[in-house]
Amino acid sequence: MEMYRGKDTGRIMQQLRSYVNALAQGSINDMYQFKKGIRILLVFENLSNLESVLTHVHSELLFQNMKHLFLFKTYDDLFDPSRLGYWINGNKEVTNLI
Repeated sequence: MEMYRGKDTGRIMQQLRSYVNALAQGSINDMYQFKKGIRILLVFENLSNLESVLTHVHSELLFQNMKHLFLFKTYDDLFDPSRLGYWINGNKEVTNLI
């Protein structure tokens, strides 16, 4: 899980690229001895920053086969019972993550 405050999209994208490389190599699974699918939950203070990052994720080829592994949500949505779904790929919400 990552929590992002502020609006430094460049820094966030750099971190997400490192996650893609780790996921592709299976490093995260190996490190934690976790044999099930890994997901990265990204929580943003600002909806505008979340939307900006999603735009970059959709436009970069590096994420083409991995973007389904990143779940997006705003901080306020974490505490809103009516917003139980996580954003995935920017346009589809899923509520059953197990």
